[in-house]
Amino acid sequence: LEVIEKVQPKKSFLVHMSHYLVKHTDIVKMVPENVFPAWDGIQLTV
Repeated sequence: LEVIEKVQPKKSFLVHMSHYLVKHTDIVKMVPENVFPAWDGIQLTV
């Protein structure tokens, strides 16, 4: 999150997180509104 704060991208996705760590809905509440937890099968266009 520190890097995201410095770079200030429009959107960021957190990857390589265990589903045992925290629920998706809880992560969304803990991060800035432009940061999202990635999910299996997500496809991003750059």
